[in-house]
Amino acid sequence: MPQSKIVILESDQYRRDYIRSIVSDRGYIPYIFEKETICLDNLVPLDPDLVISGPLSNARVSRFVNTVKMKNFSLPVLIISGDRTLGDSAASNGFGDVKVISVNFKPAEIKGAINTL
Repeated sequence: MPQSKIVILESDQYRRDYIRSIVSDRGYIPYIFEKETICLDNLVPLDPDLVISGPLSNARVSRFVNTVKMKNFSLPVLIISGDRTLGDSAASNGFGDVKVISVNFKPAEIKGAINTL
């Protein structure tokens, strides 16, 4: 069975390395991007199983999620944000497979979110 691929969009190096280690330890293949445009340009060729986005402004999160869903509607998205209402916003747009976790997440939270999505 092929390993699941997870795309990670994160500009903060510490958090990026932390997420990468959690994802790798779980046996997933991480693909790391620092810029939204480069990340989005690579979604179709990589064909990932999940996208994780680090903190972005609410407008950027909305645009990012909408663009991901235009490329692959069934691709789940995990957003790391201080604003929990982003999940409600995504659900109201018909995206039930978008989950939001806190910026100060614990490893168990991100592992649980990955399992859920």
